[in-house]
Amino acid sequence: MANHIVTPDGRRLKKVATRTTTPVDDSSAKAVNVEAPRVCYNMPDEEFFPLMIRLRDKAVRLMGDRLAELSRWNAADRDKVLLWFGEDSDTTRQALSDGLTRMREIMRGLAERNFVKFTPEGVRAVGCEPRKDSLAAASVCKPDGTYTIFIGTIFCDMEKEANRYDGIPFAKDSKLVTLIHEVAHFPKSMNAKDHWYNITNSQGRAAARDQFCIDNADNIAAYVVNVPNWRGDVPVWRP
Repeated sequence: MANHIVTPDGRRLKKVATRTTTPVDDSSAKAVNVEAPRVCYNMPDEEFFPLMIRLRDKAVRLMGDRLAELSRWNAADRDKVLLWFGEDSDTTRQALSDGLTRMREIMRGLAERNFVKFTPEGVRAVGCEPRKDSLAAASVCKPDGTYTIFIGTIFCDMEKEANRYDGIPFAKDSKLVTLIHEVAHFPKSMNAKDHWYNITNSQGRAAARDQFCIDNADNIAAYVVNVPNWRGDVPVWRP
């Protein structure tokens, strides 16, 4: 049974319990529904969910672009990989090609039901214990097979995308970057970890040739979003 229903007047109701009705001659189980809280405090769900679907679709397109580059593999394509992963070996190329292929299929399958407001109870319901010190923009539970993404308040305050006037992305967080980051965590996607946070820091770790870049969610997200080298050092790739 779905966790939410939509009433004829457009209200989203959340199932909170199942009770047996009375009298005795009508003992069928009935769902008890209450008004579901909006996912983001600063926008109605009627705006939030279409926005997430648009970001999902853009993420799918971006992954398709990166996969095409990994297949073509010219000098600019190699520089992008070098910029975010510290090396451009055949092993890294293959890991990205395989991982982004899986990740794109998971991203493509996300629907409104996959985006829910963060609550400790919700995280426990899918098999994880919420971190007490966490103020994450969004989070996932790796063992959860439903691909639920828990949305925190910080996510709601982010820009949809952090782009320059001409559409080139800055090296900063956004809703789009965060969505890609979270999907990278799923075990059947790229099983990424959070060895470190922050896109600028991730570029620095790649410049230091840190072996964990290929395994870090922010490095993967920056590569997918196509963040260029704003620092002007090597690799000098710019769009």
